[in-house]
Amino acid sequence: MSDTKKINQLKIYEFIKSYIEERDYSPSVREICKAVGVNSTSTVHNYLNALEKDSLIKRDPFKPRTIRIPKNSSNKKKMVNIPIIDSIIIGDSIFSPENIKGSLPIPVDYTENMNNLFIIKAYDESMAKIKILIGDMVIFEKTDHVENGEIASVLLDNKIVMGRFFKKENYIKLQPESTSMKPIIIVNYIIIGKLVGTGRFFT
Repeated sequence: MSDTKKINQLKIYEFIKSYIEERDYSPSVREICKAVGVNSTSTVHNYLNALEKDSLIKRDPFKPRTIRIPKNSSNKKKMVNIPIIDSIIIGDSIFSPENIKGSLPIPVDYTENMNNLFIIKAYDESMAKIKILIGDMVIFEKTDHVENGEIASVLLDNKIVMGRFFKKENYIKLQPESTSMKPIIIVNYIIIGKLVGTGRFFT
């Protein structure tokens, strides 16, 4: 299973857990679709089946809206903290303690590259067309190579910016996924990562 699908499962799990804690009953499938940005109810059903297989949720097949979180849910036993990075202060490594602003726990089995992941918090709507919204935790794999058309994170004046990557002869273009924002043209650049998933957490 891809990292993106695993992260989507985590988003759905977190939404269900928060919804039940607030209301004492579970959300409908359509409410889950709307909350996590998935259009297909069948896709959500597939995610729910996977969560149930992992013993993270329980459902009654004969009753609607009966999703519950088992008391012995084991998701907390398999967590790894992914560093949250906002700007680069120390250039030797993006994982230097001075560059890390916090961390976010992600289940170990939701990613295969947990030693090379970092998170950037989305502060604007530059990726809105691909359902990355303000406040979302955008998960990147550390790499200095990104193919044209992939979502990249690039170091620009000690700040990390993200966009759809296109390499030209003497510069790169970071194309936002938003009709209200213009592309960023960068001559001197350092690629630091490529998108592998996003998380929207409900507290």
